[in-house]
Amino acid sequence: GCCAMGQQVSFVYDGIVYGVTSDQTVEVLPSTGYCEPYSGSVTIPQTVEFDGTVYTVTALGEQAFESCSGVSSLTLPATIRSMGSHCFYNCSFTSLQLPDSLRVIGDHAFLYSNVTSLNLPACFEDYGECSFWARNLTAITVDEANPRYRSIEGWLYSKDSLMLCVVPDGVTGVINVPPFVRHIGKMAFAFNSRATSVSLPEGITSIGDFAFNCCSAVNNVVIPSTVTSIGVCPFSYCPQLDDLTIADGNTSYVMDGLLLYSSDYDTLVSCHKSGATVSLNPNLKVLGGFENNTWVRNIDIPAGVTDILDNCFNGCAITTIVLPSHMKS
Repeated sequence: GCCAMGQQVSFVYDGIVYGVTSDQTVEVLPSTGYCEPYSGSVTIPQTVEFDGTVYTVTALGEQAFESCSGVSSLTLPATIRSMGSHCFYNCSFTSLQLPDSLRVIGDHAFLYSNVTSLNLPACFEDYGECSFWARNLTAITVDEANPRYRSIEGWLYSKDSLMLCVVPDGVTGVINVPPFVRHIGKMAFAFNSRATSVSLPEGITSIGDFAFNCCSAVNNVVIPSTVTSIGVCPFSYCPQLDDLTIADGNTSYVMDGLLLYSSDYDTLVSCHKSGATVSLNPNLKVLGGFENNTWVRNIDIPAGVTDILDNCFNGCAITTIVLPSHMKS
């Protein structure tokens, strides 16, 4: 059968739905509305034929295998270049061989899936937000010929090892970041629910956006004295994080209770946990860091605040916010 979804022509070939992406290429689409749910041992071929044209299968579309709990194994061809967002959401198979042709993995591609390890090929280039968040994933390995990334003991790093990109979510207990790391990448630890403590070495200079987002069991983090840059909402929804401290000698950041400020109190970086009412420093100008703070109810924003950052109150249960009359954004 064939139909058009918006401008995309789609068809079923051997029980799999494909969408035409160019004169010569197609992507795998979800089965919903076309055919029976994908199940059993599924093999995607390199090429498929439709209406007299032979197409090369180059991508797995968004949500292609989402919630396909009946798929016991999946074999991909050496022509797949990209995997769309939520591609394997909630899938039950435990292993997947990524093809050597793979270059990009989309946002949340493995969210709630059961894969235990992944090997990134030499030509792999980029991944999206929380692409590798899989509850049982304990190791990400990388082909040694890859020019962008490397793996050390199952963790994903930049090729020069200076940036820690991803710690797999199956890693548990106390996490000791190696001393050669200088940067913690965006969402590097995000959604790890079983790590209880993270030890950051002196020498680290930056912590990326949402670095520890939804680390629900982490109870202790010390920010090294060498850190000079911390991104947006680094500790969003860390309900057990009662011991967030800054090492002596850090001149860029200060703690006031559970509030993490820039050293001049100009910017609120994090208020990951608090009482119902939060009192902010009167010198504050840039407000951020409340995302997923489920405790706070009332905030009286100081008169000097001129900017509120994106996502600042996302996921909060605030009942009262008093804004200054001159807010810029």
